Amino acid sequence: MSGLLDARGPSQAIRWMLGGFALTLVLIVTIAVVALRLIAQQADLADRIYRHPLTVSNAVLEANAAILAMHRHMKDVVLANSPQELDASVHAVATFERQVHQRFDIIADRFLGDRLKIQRARQAFEDWAPIRAKVIALARRGDREAAAGITKGGGASHVILMTTRLNALTEFARGKAREFLAQSRDNEARSRILLIGLTAALVALGLAIAGLVIARVRRSERQMQAHGRRIALLLASAAEAIYGLDLDGRCTFANPACVRMLGYDAEADLIGRDMHGLLHPEARDGSCARGDDCPLAAVRDAAGPLHSDDLELWRRDDGCFPADFYAHPIIEEGARVGAVCTFLDVTERRQAEREVARKTDLLESSNEELQRFAYAASHDLQEPLRAIISYLQLLELRYAEQLGGDAREFIGFAVDGARRMTKLIRDILEYSRVETQGRIFATASPEQCLDAALKDLKPLIDDTAARVTVESLPAVVGDASQITRLFQNLIGNAIKYRRTDRDPEIRVRAWPDQGMIAFAVQDNGVGIDPRDQDRIFVVFKRLHDDRNLDGTGIGLAVCKRIVERHGGRIWVESTPGAGSTFLFTLPAA
Repeated sequence: MSGLLDARGPSQAIRWMLGGFALTLVLIVTIAVVALRLIAQQADLADRIYRHPLTVSNAVLEANAAILAMHRHMKDVVLANSPQELDASVHAVATFERQVHQRFDIIADRFLGDRLKIQRARQAFEDWAPIRAKVIALARRGDREAAAGITKGGGASHVILMTTRLNALTEFARGKAREFLAQSRDNEARSRILLIGLTAALVALGLAIAGLVIARVRRSERQMQAHGRRIALLLASAAEAIYGLDLDGRCTFANPACVRMLGYDAEADLIGRDMHGLLHPEARDGSCARGDDCPLAAVRDAAGPLHSDDLELWRRDDGCFPADFYAHPIIEEGARVGAVCTFLDVTERRQAEREVARKTDLLESSNEELQRFAYAASHDLQEPLRAIISYLQLLELRYAEQLGGDAREFIGFAVDGARRMTKLIRDILEYSRVETQGRIFATASPEQCLDAALKDLKPLIDDTAARVTVESLPAVVGDASQITRLFQNLIGNAIKYRRTDRDPEIRVRAWPDQGMIAFAVQDNGVGIDPRDQDRIFVVFKRLHDDRNLDGTGIGLAVCKRIVERHGGRIWVESTPGAGSTFLFTLPAA
């Protein structure tokens, strides 16, 4: 039955996992922001190193190179052998001079130190300009010795002064570069420590979340496994055959009852088999049920439960048996993925139904015969009783003077017995006809039924000065004539079994009681001993032997049968000497 269970992760564990992922994502974003900030700082430091110290150093080097080139071309000016060579050297000096000015502008723009150092270096370069002009003028007049002396003297000293001051700028720029680099290394160290700490925290948090999720998942898995074992135990213990189907109608699991009923050895013999083709059910009339007519085939496309109690399923040994079959589709996420089918071998039930039907037919036939017998007997028995009564009375009239007192008394006893026998026969006939001669149930008014009963009892009520109090009685569903007879018997008994020291008082009331109407007929009569309260509803059970009290012991039995025909119940609550309350229920309208 492994195919029945579909182990899935619990939603609680999934929520914890999603929460862990969300927290991890937040930490990753935080690390990314911190990393981007550190990268920006490093980029800013690199830019400052490049734009300031490094740029200044490069500009100083280029300025020194240009100054040395100018000094070299000034020597060429002194050594020029022609005006053309002189002009070329002067032009080269002027070109490098512009380059020096450009480099000084760069240094002035990017230098982060004392601006006075830049002014001193530039001033030294400016002071060299008149010396160069004087050398060029002497060279143009042809006074090379004087020009050479100035170049070697004042010109060379200015070049040394300028390079010295420019080198000082370079040293300062290099110091700034070292300072920025140290700061960059400090930031890098801090970043590394931060990243290591955050990574460690992230790993620890991830491990904690993973441990929690794993613990919850394992707990859920254990619960699912325990649940699965309970389901498997229930399936294995079920008396009904249960099996599962996929969308192709093939068996996915089968419980032991199913395997046993179909005559197979193990569940594996059914797994993957086409159950419709395997069981190929037939209708009870012997015709083969296929396609849409077959519940087993209809299960594949059914949107709701299916039921059939008219199937014959086949066993492995080609024997068949009647089955009560149910099928329920399996719906997952709004889609049908298969079905669960159950069936029960109802061979014994069918046999019992046939036996019950047979006995019911016999009982109905017997009842009909009894009804005919009771009707015939009532007429056949009453006729000779009437003849006995008539002839006894005629005998008493004709031979009254010849009969003694004892003879007349004996004739009275005989007539009274014949009359009681006649009433007994009528009561037996009425008792037998409660079920068979009753009318179809309809909405009835208990108040009207009670009025009809009181009219029939009016002579008795007047003779005994009985007082009957009636409260509001809700409508019921039943046979109005039998309800009238019910009230008549109960009120008649309340008057009959009255106390001699008081007038009879009878109270009739009713109230709703769980879909029924409960009635109470209460009197102030002699009461009933608790030991006799159950047997008063049995036929022919009289509690009083007084022959002056008219009765056959059938009235309360008729009441019980009438109430039971209406689906209710009747009982009595009584205390000897304090009266009785007869209670019964009838269906509410």
